[in-house]
Amino acid sequence: MFNNYSDYGSQNVIWRIKDDVLEEYYHFPAPSLYIRKMIPSPDQKLIAVVTVSNKSEFIQIINVEEGINGPELVESARIKNGAQKELETWIRTDHENYSYVNNIAWKDDNTIQFEASLAYEDTEVIDNVTVTYQFSNKVMEVK
Repeated sequence: MFNNYSDYGSQNVIWRIKDDVLEEYYHFPAPSLYIRKMIPSPDQKLIAVVTVSNKSEFIQIINVEEGINGPELVESARIKNGAQKELETWIRTDHENYSYVNNIAWKDDNTIQFEASLAYEDTEVIDNVTVTYQFSNKVMEVK
C-alpha cells in the first residue's frame, strides 16, 4: 500500500478488494519480511512478487484469477544450478538463501527472466546466472 517504504503498509501481505471489502489475499511466510516489487505479466494474469529479508531475496509467481502459486524461484534456481555444477546446496533452517536478483522482466505472458547472484558454501561461492521460468509448463532454465 505504501510502495518501497517498508515501515508502513502491507509488509509481506498482498491485500485485495473483493465485493467492496479490503481483505488479506496472501501472506508470505518467513523469511520474506517485505514485498519489494510486484510485476504483472503483459496480459495482467500473472504477478511476479519479489520479497526480501535482511539477507535474501525471493520471487514467486501468483495467478490471482485461478488462485495458483508457483514455486519460490530463487531457491529453486539455486538448488538446480548447484546440482548442475556439483556445488553444496544445503538449505538453511532459517530458509535464508543469501542470494539476490535484478533485471526481472517478463519475456511473454507466461515466461519471466531475471539475473541472480546465487550463494553457496556459506557465501564463499557466488555464481551469477540468468534464470528463465515458464509458469504454465513449470520449466526452469539456469545459465
